[in-house]
Amino acid sequence: MKKRKGMNSKMLQRNVYEWLRIGNDWTLKDMCTVFNVKLEDLTPLNRKREYVTARMFIYAYLYAKGKTLHQIADMFNRDHATVLHSITKLKDLIEVKDNETMLYLTDLRSGSENALKVMLSEWEELDHVL
Repeated sequence: MKKRKGMNSKMLQRNVYEWLRIGNDWTLKDMCTVFNVKLEDLTPLNRKREYVTARMFIYAYLYAKGKTLHQIADMFNRDHATVLHSITKLKDLIEVKDNETMLYLTDLRSGSENALKVMLSEWEELDHVL
């Protein structure tokens, strides 16, 4: 079995903004609107996909903006390891181009200032694959 290469939290924090690429102009309330959830509904443990996905994106966004894993965990009444796992899971979903995750990511990117640049690069990537 192939051993999976680990990623420590410093490497993840350095790279999370690069693969998320949704801009700095979002508020948590705006992000919740994209996911059609309320911010206060994200704190209690809820395993419905829309809540889990919203939490993953918000954790990654806050982490990319410089919040520590512990600060994010405290905001949502979670453990820092849960936050790290969610961010890593989101990165994996983006890498395999999960349909629902990519739809949310497109919505978030289209509302940010660098949306056109990101969309053009993705079209170029798609064109290269075809």
